[in-house]
Amino acid sequence: MTVSHTDTAICGINTSGALHNGVRYSEEDEGGCTRIQGYRRGLAAMRRGAPGAYFVGANHPMWASVGLLEASRLSSDVFRNFGVVRNAARESLLRSWQHGVLWHGDPDVALLAAGVGGELPLPEALFAASIVLAVGGLMLSGDILQSHSPQRLEILRRLARAPPHARAGGIAWEDDSLRAGVVLWDVGKDGGKRSDAGNVQRVLFLFNFDDVPSAIETSLIASCHCNLVDYWYGILENRDGWQDGNQEIDASAGQEMHAGGQLARVLPARSARVFVLHTIL
Repeated sequence: MTVSHTDTAICGINTSGALHNGVRYSEEDEGGCTRIQGYRRGLAAMRRGAPGAYFVGANHPMWASVGLLEASRLSSDVFRNFGVVRNAARESLLRSWQHGVLWHGDPDVALLAAGVGGELPLPEALFAASIVLAVGGLMLSGDILQSHSPQRLEILRRLARAPPHARAGGIAWEDDSLRAGVVLWDVGKDGGKRSDAGNVQRVLFLFNFDDVPSAIETSLIASCHCNLVDYWYGILENRDGWQDGNQEIDASAGQEMHAGGQLARVLPARSARVFVLHTIL
């Protein structure tokens, strides 16, 4: 367990700690409690010893922890290797429904700067940051701030400024490939309270998990007559083509393949796009 002494203590529970041994108790130990009961008793004792702390579980027995954690890691640990990022991304997105329902979702840290394992290329770093953005839960960075380039520091700022989800567990997916999904952002949250249901903004997420460029098609916004604004760069794009270029993203990422009510984009390998939808009246 690690505790950070700030205004609110943050307690991280990891399976390598003694607490996890609670799930290995025999039926005869601790008055005949089950393994799950032993684990929950241990966690409850820690909560009594740290009143008011914010408990974050990582690599913990998930269902056994319900009701005893403020936040829960949704995936295995991330690392500056896209194979690891890709696997953790699927885990986080498949469990993203838990955010706001069981606890605050923790998709692990953003990987924007160089560190152990090197530095992710920009498209891969934006893919990882877009996963954190899509979950809508904890948004954490363990990078040394001085090691960020100005561009990547601005990406971190945008990540930190993202509005909360307007609906718990609120990603609506095109299908189980997790390549296209829509989130509702609460753009009118004030004083910790949700705004009126009408004060929301739709955000489209596109993910290419593949090692080659891939066409992503979605009908999730088929009925929406709207402009698309890239969240990371603020580039205006309409559904009939690019309005402005960007040297940091290959222009082929914005190829228009619009047919009928579907939206189609060709994304470079190992990349993601995040579009804020602005309805045209």
